[in-house]
Amino acid sequence: MKNLIKKAIFALVIPSSIVMGGWGCSPELTENISPDSELNSNDVNQASEISKKLILAKEILKASEDPEFRNLIWEETGKKFDGDFNFLLSNLSGKTTNARKFNLNERLLNLIKENQNLENGLQIYIPFQEEKAKLRLNENPSEVILVFQELDEKQKEVEGYTLNNDELVKMNFKISEEFAKTNEVWVLGYNERIGLTGYLSIDRNARVAGAGEYIHQIQVPDLSAIEHWTAGAIELTARVATQRSGDALVYTYPDISRGDLKDRKWKTLDTFIANWNLTTIGDYLKVHWTERDGGDKDVVKITLTMPASTNIPYDTKVEFTIDNRDDDLGHQMVQFTDSQTQIYSTGLISWKMKSL
Repeated sequence: MKNLIKKAIFALVIPSSIVMGGWGCSPELTENISPDSELNSNDVNQASEISKKLILAKEILKASEDPEFRNLIWEETGKKFDGDFNFLLSNLSGKTTNARKFNLNERLLNLIKENQNLENGLQIYIPFQEEKAKLRLNENPSEVILVFQELDEKQKEVEGYTLNNDELVKMNFKISEEFAKTNEVWVLGYNERIGLTGYLSIDRNARVAGAGEYIHQIQVPDLSAIEHWTAGAIELTARVATQRSGDALVYTYPDISRGDLKDRKWKTLDTFIANWNLTTIGDYLKVHWTERDGGDKDVVKITLTMPASTNIPYDTKVEFTIDNRDDDLGHQMVQFTDSQTQIYSTGLISWKMKSL
């Protein structure tokens, strides 16, 4: 029974009308279901546990109808706190977006607490997030489908659920991995690597204060997205801002051949940044990437902001300019507590850090 309950993790799927193309109409829905109607077990305790998870899923489906809530989930999972695109739901309370602070209803927060277990944190995970980032249309409301994910690897497809007039209903087709690859998917389940005590990873490969920090490797998922094939090599610049620094450290990479990065290959750079002393650098740094194309005297201003932390108890920002023809490839924050196996990505460029 215990193993059966642990297999009940969930996924929320937001179909993309762009990717689906020919699927122009909403799929038919079956009748409304009550939380216990799908159960085949006579075990009352097991029924109660699964019922609570169904009710939690229903509340998250309701919350996901708010575009800002969906943006918040994407932002938080994109931080990859343990190396994957996931986010612990226990951290939802008090979270903010650029627009507003969320005051989530107590029912949802209580259900999150009730569905925690003794070993792992309840989380939302978005598979294939990097590949699907370009497909998101935040201004267009998306239909949400709930999928109960079965951990049995032999089960290739699973049932899909959604809301109809605030009632949980089952779809008339099953959700496959291929469907999930080309649609926005949120997985609601238990984090298998993070224990509830301190949320520490059992395989973190943690940094040591004072060790040298390096930009280890880079990868460009789509070369044509940042430089046309007729233009030849790409010319990258990395700017690294720390919480303490007033300026960004600048690292230039001249003429990296397309062959070095073709077919999503990783290119090793091993660029030394600094010895990461928490009191002199802080708990965070941000890495910003540019593909240089030159330009005139007109410049574009870039601002990198970092929130207050334990060692730097105030918000900080670093500003610099790039040429108007340069391609702004974006940036991402690196936290001292990140796993060294983490892959950072802006969608246009990915990279790995290394600490020695």
